[in-house]
Amino acid sequence: MRFTLDEVEIKKLIDWQTEHDTVCPYYDDGTGPVSKSGAIGGRTMYSFTPTSIGTIASVKCCCDRGSACDLTNYGVW
Repeated sequence: MRFTLDEVEIKKLIDWQTEHDTVCPYYDDGTGPVSKSGAIGGRTMYSFTPTSIGTIASVKCCCDRGSACDLTNYGVW
């Protein structure tokens, strides 16, 4: 299976990521000695749940704040 994000969902993702980066303890701006999010990043988990009427897309950060965002563009359902 292949899951993709449309333009609306990508905008939601960028907006959420930009806002969350201001408070996330795992955000790596490149100025610190070691990334807290692992050697290859991986601090965000993307989830795609196929349903009978569309696919639900969401993203969650691994930080202790448990920040998540529903990316789904319900306007196309």
